[in-house]
Amino acid sequence: MDIKIENKNDNRLLKRKEFLVRLDYEGKQTPSSAVLEAAIASQEKVDFMKVKAVKILSDHGRPHGTAWVHICDEPVKEKVEAQKKIDEKKAEEAKKEAPAEAPVEAKTE
Repeated sequence: MDIKIENKNDNRLLKRKEFLVRLDYEGKQTPSSAVLEAAIASQEKVDFMKVKAVKILSDHGRPHGTAWVHICDEPVKEKVEAQKKIDEKKAEEAKKEAPAEAPVEAKTE
């Protein structure tokens, strides 16, 4: 996938950078938001959690497209919440997989 940044805007009021990106994905399907976010994060050398693909449009019948991407100053709220849910699920699974403690026997006299 080839990514070309056509327009870059620094939006100080909303504390983010806004990008208009031209995509070329010859022989492949339209990239998902996660794939595009990872590619932009590595290209711009920023944390993946700060990148959000707002919209991806493909040119009809062609392996080209346009995307709007934001790089925020702080991690994107949706990604942070999603990561918390994943961490909670892992913690619950770890509790289920842990061996149950043996019941304590009462001493009789």
